[in-house]
Amino acid sequence: MLMAGLGSIWCIVCCALYIIIVGPLFNKLVPFLREYTPTYWWNALGGGMIDWIIPFVYILICLCGLLAIIRMCAEATVVVDYESGY
Repeated sequence: MLMAGLGSIWCIVCCALYIIIVGPLFNKLVPFLREYTPTYWWNALGGGMIDWIIPFVYILICLCGLLAIIRMCAEATVVVDYESGY
C-alpha cells in the first residue's frame, strides 16, 4: 500500500513538473531561440535536436525515480534470517 502511494505521488509530481517547467520551455524558450538564432548557426549547433533531447532527459529522470520506488519494493520483500543475519 505504501509503494502504491509513493508511485502515485511520484506520477503526480512528474506530471506537475512537466506542466510547470517543460511545457513553457517548449512554448516560449525554444521558439525564442529559434527566431533569434541565424538559420545556419541553428542547424550547425543541432537546434532541431532540442525537440527530442529535452523530453528524453525528462523521461530519464522520471524513470530513475520510478526505479527507486521499485528498488524499495524489492528491498522490502527481502527475508532475513535472524540467526545468520542474511
